[in-house]
Amino acid sequence: MNSLTTSDCVLPVCWQNSLSLSFSASSIRTVKYVLLIALLYLNMWYNNSMKARYQYRFYPTDQQRQSLTQLFGCVRVVWNDALRACKDSEELPKNGDLQKAFITQAKQTEDREWLGEVSVTPLQQSIRDLGVAYTNYFNSLKGKRKGKKVGSPKFKKKENKQTARFTERGFSVKGDQVYLAKIGNNSPVWSRELPSLAL
Repeated sequence: MNSLTTSDCVLPVCWQNSLSLSFSASSIRTVKYVLLIALLYLNMWYNNSMKARYQYRFYPTDQQRQSLTQLFGCVRVVWNDALRACKDSEELPKNGDLQKAFITQAKQTEDREWLGEVSVTPLQQSIRDLGVAYTNYFNSLKGKRKGKKVGSPKFKKKENKQTARFTERGFSVKGDQVYLAKIGNNSPVWSRELPSLAL
């Protein structure tokens, strides 16, 4: 098994914004968590982009498992609250308005104050992902999207696969460890090395 070396983890400043991370668990009761690291390489000469994805097994501690369970629940609640608002509106609200209403302002209410106990990045990504889901749905209706028809976004259920997505503001890779905001450090099973992002 190859371990990730420090040199492979050095991310030049110009590449920081092109690295995203997501993870999922098939059940909140299982220890089989998976990190999915997506690297986006930009070809400046041809304006093309290519995504490479790397998947690694991730074994959280008992405390981290509790924190992840809480995070999954918060992401699900924000998605469902925002989706309900979209379905009840005559016009699709903007992502910024949804984030303000269902993250920033919601954290100040008694019913949703616990949203402040988790990293805000996955909550924001949840609303962005909802916006992408609606864009794909409308493009599919208009025939602008190739491939299989896409249905309208659905409410997330606790029994389904749970996901949360971090961008570069919510995680970092140092040595063989991945740090997740408000979760802590963990060492995934590095089944293959991450390539260096240096050009």
